[in-house]
Amino acid sequence: MFQNSSLTSIACAHFLLDAQESLEIHLISGSFEVGLMGETPGIIGESGWPVVRPHWISEGGLDLPQETSTALRASWLAKSMAISLSQRGASFHTGSRILTHDEDSKKIVITVPGDEKTSEIHYDTLVTPETTSGEAQWKGAVALSLPEWPSVNGRRSDGTHEFWWLDERKPENTLQTMSWVGVDPSSAVNDAITEARRISDNILSGSLAA
Repeated sequence: MFQNSSLTSIACAHFLLDAQESLEIHLISGSFEVGLMGETPGIIGESGWPVVRPHWISEGGLDLPQETSTALRASWLAKSMAISLSQRGASFHTGSRILTHDEDSKKIVITVPGDEKTSEIHYDTLVTPETTSGEAQWKGAVALSLPEWPSVNGRRSDGTHEFWWLDERKPENTLQTMSWVGVDPSSAVNDAITEARRISDNILSGSLAA
C-alpha cells in the first residue's frame, strides 16, 4: 500500500506487478485526480524517451514524446502510468486522507469522498511518502523560447521549452510557471524511477521497511 500517488509510487507499483501479477496494490491520493494536477520537472536529457517500460504507458488519449524530445510533461507521464496501473488492477483512493493507522494490525482507515463513511485497508507493506526537507526551492516555466540566463532545460515534443532555475528572476512570455522542491530537476524523472526500483526490490526481497 502506498500513502501517496507520486510518480515514484506509481512506478514502484508497476515494478511490483511486473514481478508478481497477483499482488493487491492500493494508492492513496489527496487530490481527486492522479496526474495533470501540479507539475514537477520533466527533463529527460539526451538519453531521451522512453524512460519507463512501454506497457506502463496508457495507449489512449495522451501523446508520446518524440525520440528527439529532451523533456516531457511530468504530470502527463504520471497520469498515463496511473491509467495503465489501474487497468492492471491497482486501486486508487482519490480525494482520500488517512484517519488512523494501526501498525500492529497493519490497518489504515481512510476517508471516503462525498460520504461520511470510512474505509479500512489492510496491508502487508506500507510505503511512506518521500521527504524533501533541506532541498532547494526551484522555479520553473514553460515557454516558446529559453531565457537569457543559464537554466536546467529541455525541449518537449510540442516545441515548447521547459526550464528551471534557482534565483528570483522572472522570464517573460511564459505559458506556464511552476515550483518544485528537490535536488536536481535535470534528473528528477530518472531519480523517481530509480527510487521506485530500489523500493520494489526491497519489498520483493522481504525487507518490509521500504
